[in-house]
Amino acid sequence: MKFANEIMAVLKYQGVDIWDYSNEIESIEAGTDIEERLKSEIRQRDVFVPMVSPNSMDLSVGRYTRLETDYAIKSGKTIIPVVLPDSPEPAQWLPPYSMLLNLLYLRFEFMDDKDFIRNLVILCQKLGAGFQPLDESHPRLPFWSFFRAEIHDIPKSNYHYGLLMSILWGFNKCFFMEEWVQAENRIGLFIRNCEYLVPDYAMFYPYIVHAVCLRHMAKYDEAEKEYLKAMESRPGYGLENIYGGLAGVYLEKEDYEKSFHWYERSLKESTAGLNGDEKFNFVVASLHAEKEVSRELSDFVLGLEPIKFGKEAKYLYNAKACLLYLKGMLHDSIGMLNAGLQANCHDENTFLFYIRSMLAIVRKSLEGSEESGKFLARFSIEPNEDSACVFLIHMVKRAVDLYYPHSKKLSRCLVELSKKRGDFEQARAFFETYILGENNSREDLMEYALLLFHLGKKHAAAEMAKKVLGMSLKQLPANHREMYFEGMAYYLLDQKESADFCYRNANLGLGYYDTCF
Repeated sequence: MKFANEIMAVLKYQGVDIWDYSNEIESIEAGTDIEERLKSEIRQRDVFVPMVSPNSMDLSVGRYTRLETDYAIKSGKTIIPVVLPDSPEPAQWLPPYSMLLNLLYLRFEFMDDKDFIRNLVILCQKLGAGFQPLDESHPRLPFWSFFRAEIHDIPKSNYHYGLLMSILWGFNKCFFMEEWVQAENRIGLFIRNCEYLVPDYAMFYPYIVHAVCLRHMAKYDEAEKEYLKAMESRPGYGLENIYGGLAGVYLEKEDYEKSFHWYERSLKESTAGLNGDEKFNFVVASLHAEKEVSRELSDFVLGLEPIKFGKEAKYLYNAKACLLYLKGMLHDSIGMLNAGLQANCHDENTFLFYIRSMLAIVRKSLEGSEESGKFLARFSIEPNEDSACVFLIHMVKRAVDLYYPHSKKLSRCLVELSKKRGDFEQARAFFETYILGENNSREDLMEYALLLFHLGKKHAAAEMAKKVLGMSLKQLPANHREMYFEGMAYYLLDQKESADFCYRNANLGLGYYDTCF
């Protein structure tokens, strides 16, 4: 039945008029002479398509299929036999199917997409229907062959199968055209119909594909829920797809520790290893999480060409620069970042990596490296940290003003570079211009308070500390980090007992924090 369902659904999608008695509207009414009704429908049709299978030839199970086929042959109908999987060889066909041996028949391999589509094209041509491609999105749709195999095995009527497949093919077209909102709507509709029509069906790949659409729409929290639904639906099944999907979600959310964790689990579950995209993303997660990257993966990423990444080339430039930095090739690292900037392929991390590499080159120069000194001279940077900071402040400020006006990461870099120079007045000015606002965290406010404290503005610093403590009247510190900055506020207000209490609690989770200042 599942094979007949799929062929009928496809033919309906192509506009072929089929009598489908699994549809309640077209079903055979109670009390009707079944044989006469079957013969009547065959007489009204132009073409008869017998499905040749072990069941259709069975003397008991195939009573009506044999009757239909025999009547179609005797009525002189145009007949196009379709041979289903596991059918006997033609020489073993029983009557009336043995009378079809001289006709060209179609043998469908349902799990071979190319073969399936090729036979559909031939069948539609025979029926005079223009074939509308079903599979143009298959190469782009992740897990398509697994998805189709899963849907293929859903027990349902021909009518319901046709309905579900029509929704699915509409989804395919939207996915292929990268119309993500429409694609997400259709795959969501598909899932809801499955839940209603076949409630005993434990879905897996529909959830996975839905999550892929949500990721394209940057709805990462919703995508995460769909991956978890798939995991709950079939425990222990397809874990490499779930883990890899979750790793991708956390990578987009910039939660690199979790992304690295899930990529590692995906790698352990996958018999074939990670694919090219996953390898690259695993390296990106590893670099940001400050995990070691194997030589094999490092060489793989360094061998990739930016032109193949299109709009996403910025991630490759950054990853290559990081790997070169880790190899100690600092000048090449800066060269890679400059190449990304010149190609207008950059993000916040490009400038963060630039700062790290340039300051490392300054340290090399101060250690006596003539090569590093010459390299710095190309940028008109003196071989000292102050000169490098001036250069980097100018570069990062321009980046913030032109490209990333809401980037706290880069704004903090301006503050830290100024502090590194000992210019706390400039650091305060940058903080007030780019960071200070209505929705600052405890950490933001305490960072500002310390700048004021260093500048001798102790009263203003104390007012900031009071503001931090006022936040706890609305909501208590949510984690050890917030507790640490609350302790800092108490300390600035000379409430050392309360400060000590906060520090001791903070150090339960932040042992690496220095609580003395």
